[in-house]
Amino acid sequence: LGTHYLNGTQDGEQIKVVSAQNHTGYNSTSDSYDVALLTLEKPSKFKPVQLPAADDSDVIPGMRPKLVGWGYTSYPNGLKSHELQGMSLEVWSNTDCAQIYHLDDTMVCAGGVIGKDSCDGDTGGPLIKERGSGDDDDIVIGLVSWGSECGAGYPTVFSRVSKALEWINSVTKRQ
Repeated sequence: LGTHYLNGTQDGEQIKVVSAQNHTGYNSTSDSYDVALLTLEKPSKFKPVQLPAADDSDVIPGMRPKLVGWGYTSYPNGLKSHELQGMSLEVWSNTDCAQIYHLDDTMVCAGGVIGKDSCDGDTGGPLIKERGSGDDDDIVIGLVSWGSECGAGYPTVFSRVSKALEWINSVTKRQ
């Protein structure tokens, strides 16, 4: 947790995962509610992520949140990154994205620019609404779920975190 490098640099911490729990509404055919929570063996020294508003007001078509991950940097013959990568992607309306993909309101699309995309190894990574006052205030609005061929100019589909809030709060006992 908390690391920017996967090559042994010790800027983060390693904590054993003792269990994983999929969202109760997860559908492996449609990828609705493609969200899981991990239970750690001990608390992290890092502050928990900020979650979006339940009314979905943190997700606005045209906004440019940041995708971060360690996935492949080119496809199909690229290498996985050992340094955390990030880029801004434009959010699409679900109406526009539905002209390309079959999706539901538990999903949000972003990206669609050739060469700027999530790729293999980024799945589950965050789509972050940056609030400009430091990482502690950033909001995780999406989680990489699925998409077309990496970097081909099609948007990535993210799980919309606001639609999983009730479940997240019930599992984590957040108020």
